[in-house]
Amino acid sequence: MPTLTGGTLLLEEEGLAGIKPGLIKHALFDSDGTISLLRAKWDLVMAPMMCRAICGEGNTVPQEVAEIVSDTIEETTGIRTIRQMELLVNLVMQFGLVPDDQVKDAWGYKADYLAALMVPVNERIARVQSGACKPEHFMVRGIGTLLELFCQVGIDMRVFSGTDEPDVRRELEVLGVLHHFTSVHGAAPALKPGEPEIDKEQVLQCLMEEQGLKGEEVLIIGDGPVEIKLARQFGCWAIGVCSKEGDDRKGYDQAKVARLTKAGAHVLIPDFSDACRLVRELFKVASIIEPANFPLPEDEDMLSLLGFIRNQVSNGEFKPGDLLPTPEEFVERFSQIVGHRVYPETVVGLYNASEHIKRRDYDGYVIV
Repeated sequence: MPTLTGGTLLLEEEGLAGIKPGLIKHALFDSDGTISLLRAKWDLVMAPMMCRAICGEGNTVPQEVAEIVSDTIEETTGIRTIRQMELLVNLVMQFGLVPDDQVKDAWGYKADYLAALMVPVNERIARVQSGACKPEHFMVRGIGTLLELFCQVGIDMRVFSGTDEPDVRRELEVLGVLHHFTSVHGAAPALKPGEPEIDKEQVLQCLMEEQGLKGEEVLIIGDGPVEIKLARQFGCWAIGVCSKEGDDRKGYDQAKVARLTKAGAHVLIPDFSDACRLVRELFKVASIIEPANFPLPEDEDMLSLLGFIRNQVSNGEFKPGDLLPTPEEFVERFSQIVGHRVYPETVVGLYNASEHIKRRDYDGYVIV
């Protein structure tokens, strides 16, 4: 499989090459696993809950049940929770392992699932609100940078999610990114009789009809097969985010790689660590201003890299006025110096911290 610099996986021969300058005007983002990691490992909560509903509390779970539950979750990642619970009701009835008086409707099972899920979610939110953790700890790497850059190039951004809309709004606000989005669309916490439910397909269809858009003018970014398949269905551009959702957020989640490849993503990325390069590829812009609030490298990395720059200046390798390589271009060299992967935003933090480096308008960083 061909690759792009920075680890972005190119799934089609043309990749993003067919995008013309100024073509994309709107972007639709999934939330959980694409922006927010507050609900990380939600599937590890849903799977045992579904197994208990099918087999009964405390009973042994047959292998067949475990496999069907796993397949159901994988195939429905990204749809509304209530629809997943409707499928659960069907499975409960299909296996017939629990008495009829213990079978709940979809809303009852949804309540059970959310009761279990919101325990860790609320704990994470509390940690952010108390200052014990920075919001970035519960966000996909680089997403804050990407949103800032999308604003810079004038992209209208919206969120569509299978999570209940009030929760999506609350969690995006906790993470400090809600203000970037023109609108947020999620599932209804409850429905009145006869009230229609809005899903991702309807959100996309309404946007395209109201704005008079062609598919090629819309970018869809998500970590679930539902939104990637929708992008293909409507002729939109699709970026699959194969984010890891544990403490180690670096690299590709291989299960998502398989899932999103099958769904038809144009490009797969592990996260948004190469946000600057991705924006250049998407919008064909030669110059962008990297946000000033990039994280600094870890202390040991910072000392090593600052020392490297000082040595290069003192021995004449770097001279005043020299234009430095872009952060993306310098990633591999700096990674070799510190002995592990360094990301572009780390290089930007280094550039901003060095007394020998100055940003010159829009054309990059120079030695002073």
